[in-house]
Amino acid sequence: MTQCPKHIAIIPDGNGRWATERQQPRVSGHKRGAERLKTIISHALSFPEIKALTIFGFSTENQKRPATEITFIMRLIRSELASISDEMDKKNIRLRFVGDRSHYPKTLLTDIEATEEKTKHHTGLTVTIALHYSGRWDIAQAVQKEHQLLADGHLSASDIKPGSFTRFLSLHDLPEPDLLIRTSGEQRISNFCLWQLAYTELYFTECFWPDFDTDHFDKAIAYFQSRQRRFGNITPQESSL
Repeated sequence: MTQCPKHIAIIPDGNGRWATERQQPRVSGHKRGAERLKTIISHALSFPEIKALTIFGFSTENQKRPATEITFIMRLIRSELASISDEMDKKNIRLRFVGDRSHYPKTLLTDIEATEEKTKHHTGLTVTIALHYSGRWDIAQAVQKEHQLLADGHLSASDIKPGSFTRFLSLHDLPEPDLLIRTSGEQRISNFCLWQLAYTELYFTECFWPDFDTDHFDKAIAYFQSRQRRFGNITPQESSL
């Protein structure tokens, strides 16, 4: 049987453009996108091999957007948390957030911490929402933590090796993503999980996120299964040449 990805990262792009094409306010696209995310999370549960979904919910660069849109997104996240908390509890889903929490509104942070506490012992699918997150921020904060251990005398210079700081990365306890899905036709990773995506298979689709349904998700899985992952090695066929 062809292997299924264990960890899938998603950049759910195109909410605003989806709304604009329909002459609707951008916020309606975000609302539809939130509904789509719940659909995809539920569908992922039908693949026992999938153990983690990591969603790029809001980047540090997104703070350049209009304040009204940012406020709506934060309120939408809080509203969705309230509606899905019990469902995730029943489905054995672990929900957590990663990113610079100093930017989280206090009311949202309180709700996030309560949901994380409620689901932290769940052993099913781990859903991680990256909020006020960037890959560069993640690497910088991890290096700072390692440097602090060195400054405090808990590490020696010889302990610091390539990649030793990765134990402090936001997703340090998860396997690196096998598959990245990005919607809306953009073909870049946009400062998302820069360290973790080194050997990730990249799947890009023209579909805007609000239209990304279970069939689109299945096509992304099929694409992954068609790939031959070498991790810098060669195939047995090539070694015989």
